[in-house]
Amino acid sequence: MGIIRWAKLKYKNITLSGKLIIAMSIAFFILFSLVISFNQYRTINIITKNQSTLSAETLNIKQQNFITYINQLESYSLMLRNDRTFMQIIGLNDIQDYSDLLYVRNVLSNMFYSRKDISEMKLYLTNMGTYYAISKKYPNMRSHINPDLTEIQEFAEASKWPKFKYVTPSKDDTQSFLKLYRTIINIETQKPLAYIEMTVDKSYIEDLANKNSQSQDIFCLLDSKENLYYTNNPDVIQPETLAEILTAKVKGDSGQSSGNFITILNDVEYLFIYSVDNAKGWQLLNMTPTSIVNKTAVETRNITIIVIVIAMIIAMVAIYMLTTTLLKPLKALAAQMEKAGSGDFGATIHIGSSAEIKHLETKFNSMLLKIDELIEKNYISELKEKTARLKALEAQINPHFLYNTLQMISTQAIVNNQKDISNMVLALSSMLRYSITDNDIVPLSSEIKHVKAYLTLQKARFDERLSYNLDVENNIEDLLLPKISIMSLVENSIKHGMETTLDKIEINVNVMLRQGFLVIKVKDSGIGMSEERLEHVIEQISVEGEQSQSIGLSNLAGRLRILYGNSAALEIESNEDNGTTVEMRIPVNVNMIS
Repeated sequence: MGIIRWAKLKYKNITLSGKLIIAMSIAFFILFSLVISFNQYRTINIITKNQSTLSAETLNIKQQNFITYINQLESYSLMLRNDRTFMQIIGLNDIQDYSDLLYVRNVLSNMFYSRKDISEMKLYLTNMGTYYAISKKYPNMRSHINPDLTEIQEFAEASKWPKFKYVTPSKDDTQSFLKLYRTIINIETQKPLAYIEMTVDKSYIEDLANKNSQSQDIFCLLDSKENLYYTNNPDVIQPETLAEILTAKVKGDSGQSSGNFITILNDVEYLFIYSVDNAKGWQLLNMTPTSIVNKTAVETRNITIIVIVIAMIIAMVAIYMLTTTLLKPLKALAAQMEKAGSGDFGATIHIGSSAEIKHLETKFNSMLLKIDELIEKNYISELKEKTARLKALEAQINPHFLYNTLQMISTQAIVNNQKDISNMVLALSSMLRYSITDNDIVPLSSEIKHVKAYLTLQKARFDERLSYNLDVENNIEDLLLPKISIMSLVENSIKHGMETTLDKIEINVNVMLRQGFLVIKVKDSGIGMSEERLEHVIEQISVEGEQSQSIGLSNLAGRLRILYGNSAALEIESNEDNGTTVEMRIPVNVNMIS
């Protein structure tokens, strides 16, 4: 609370131009922040959607190309199976003829050199217990004794019907990514005659990963069991983490063949695009850092912020110059006010500027002239005060003479067919006669008659702007109440409801007997009062004793306290722009306080 109070005090001491600059700065900041945030959010969504669509299409094409490549490798692995001579030789229990061995070696060598992406090839002959190996590293063919192939999982998998092949990631070196095992069987006995082991280098998969990709994209190739075959960023991609993401996102995505989502790896947010081949289970993944995806949006946002900041600075300078120009005449007026405060009322100002300042200048000069005139005439007024009092006493007219004169004027108006004038004169004479009666307590019927006369005159004054309704319950006309009490309530409604606005107003007066109380309710449709004004009025009518300076309702409240003590009540309800209701309650058949 202390900080807020301190801020309010500081704000009050700021000049008008400073307040305007602060207000405009805050308004611009909030507005532009909302615009930039919305635009940034919308732009990122559009860019992410477009990037996802484009990357998904590219990845699907890569998926199709890779499936074609795998199919070629599988067909390539059957090349020896289609050579009849080769099949006859490996079908022998023991190859004794050197020409047969040479044929096998030549066929294997020709097959190896027919493709550039094969880094190593091995041929295992089960009947001979020997295997031949050739590779780019060792181009001279070598022969070795077969290991126990039944104990090696890859050969066991490759021997399974009906495919008789097995594909697995290559773990021998960093230059290859895939091994393909092919079993050549005896059709009649269904027993293996030979095994082909092909190691495929990364030339194709690297070209596939880099094609139509950004420099920071991460490409991954996996099989249906989440075995990682290749990634161009092994420092970021860990097989275990990748398997968890695939299990949670891809497999949980209703088996869709492609899709995208946002994920976080090593505290970096990525746009994750995947494409799955439902037939063979191959999974191609592409991960792009969202910072790269949103780079254009961020750059656009930064440029926008710079432009807005420059525009705000220019606007603030313009506002400062404008307010300085506008406030210059006011400063001159303030200086002249200081002179007037010191007693110099003779000098006037001529500062010109806008029409509003000119009007203020005219009013100020007029005020100075009037004050100067009043000061000059004040001492004359004091000298003539006694004379004025005497003349006022001499000018007083006997009320009864005035009443009779009004009656005569009314009669003359009727003779001249001036009914409106006659009615107004009769109303005025009735009010005069009522006001000069000596009784403080009067019957309700007399008070209502007086109120009607008053409203007749006010209706003639305000015409269609004023409408009213008097509703008095039957059989209560003889009840007594303070003189001019209802009149005070109605007069208050007209004074505060009519004289401060040009709008129409309706006044409703309801008089009824409720639970031993005479209840008078006066309701108007005027401008009403604010909460602060209402609290002030209620406080004023609550003041007791001679120190109260209130009039109107305060005077009526004081009379009620004197006559009835705490038995009577005067209550006010009001809402700004929604009228005011005043309710007075007077006890019936209760001895008045003397």
